[in-house]
Formats: sequence, structure tokens, C-alpha cells
Amino acid sequence: TSTPKGASPVAVHATAAAATAASILDELNCPICMDTYRRPVSLPCGHSMCKGCAQALSCASSTRNTLVCPLCRAPASNISAIGVNAELEFVITMLTNARKALQLLRRLAAAQVAQLLCRQPLQ
Repeated sequence: TSTPKGASPVAVHATAAAATAASILDELNCPICMDTYRRPVSLPCGHSMCKGCAQALSCASSTRNTLVCPLCRAPASNISAIGVNAELEFVITMLTNARKALQLLRRLAAAQVAQLLCRQPLQ
């Protein structure tokens, strides 16, 4: 693959990988707060949301500790007993960390290219 003129291959690949991680994270958004899941829970219908958002919805419900899924309208009860989806939480943590590491790598590679260009004599 070719890289843009003056771009470090490391920076190009890091940028692409960070964009991929970011686009995956964009798909892991809570339908309530619209942010990346925080302590995600999975409802019996299969949809997910943040634990805090599920608790807030159940508190606002006329029947405490129950809610209606905002995506499919399926009822869910005993919300306080639903545990955090540890696997989904782990994936989100790994993607977030990977995105941050790749962004740092991209900045370091760009700084290294700039340093190399500044050392070369002008032609």
C-alpha cells in the first residue's frame, strides 16, 4: 500500500486503526444517554443500555424496578437484579484503550517525521 507523501506508514496505519476502533465504539452507544455504554446491562429482549440508565428508567416507571425497552418496547422486570455484562464492558474498555494508544502512536510518528524533515537540508 502507498502512503501519502511525507506521511509515516506507522502514522497512516495508526490513524486507520484508531478510526476503526472509534467506529466500533460508535456502535456501542446506549439508546438512552447516547454515550458509549457505562457498565452495560443486557435486557431479556437482547438490547443493552448503561446500568445507570436502566435504573433511571425503572425509577421513572409507574411500576418500580421494571421498564419497557426503548428500542423494542419489550417489558423487563427486576432491573436491580440485572448484572453488568462483563464481556461487553471488557470489549469497550479494550477498544477505548486501543484507540487512545493508536492516537498516541500517530502523534509520536508525526512528531518523528517532522523531526526527520527538519534535519534534512533543503534542496
